[in-house]
Amino acid sequence: GMTGSGKTTCALELAYRHSPELATAQQQLVSSRAGLLGAYGSFLPSFATSLSYSHQFVGPKPASQQYNTITQQFFVQDPIQSRDYETYNFSLSGDLTLFSGFSRWASLRGQRYTLAADNADLDRTRNEVETAVIQAYYGLAKAQLLVELKESALQANSDQHEQTRRSFAMGAVARSDT
Repeated sequence: GMTGSGKTTCALELAYRHSPELATAQQQLVSSRAGLLGAYGSFLPSFATSLSYSHQFVGPKPASQQYNTITQQFFVQDPIQSRDYETYNFSLSGDLTLFSGFSRWASLRGQRYTLAADNADLDRTRNEVETAVIQAYYGLAKAQLLVELKESALQANSDQHEQTRRSFAMGAVARSDT
């Protein structure tokens, strides 16, 4: 079988893998790392691009008769053939904040403190999980030893009773002793 230390290590690995508190602390650490990257990103320029496309179809129109008010004559306007209109548009814009009243530096400092706090919280949570597992393990070991002790005492009492019963059968002890 495994040694006590090996069993404790196995129990700790299981606890690390399945502890909801530890998973929460690890996710909080991931989030604060992303926040730190975001704080660094605020010092960089930002760029935006857009691309658009449109298509318009104008159907054919038949010839129509029009009246010219200057010449005071009717004339036939030529029919309009169908046409397609396509429009493309591309734009690129960028922007860089040169000074923001030190707010970006303050945000960066705050994110660093948050990251340090979340690292400490992860360590504390890991230690709490470890302590709980070790306490539970040694509580179990103690209970198992107590069970073995009680079973041993029960066996000794049973042996004593059997010996007394045999002595009574031979007439060596009184009935009250059995």
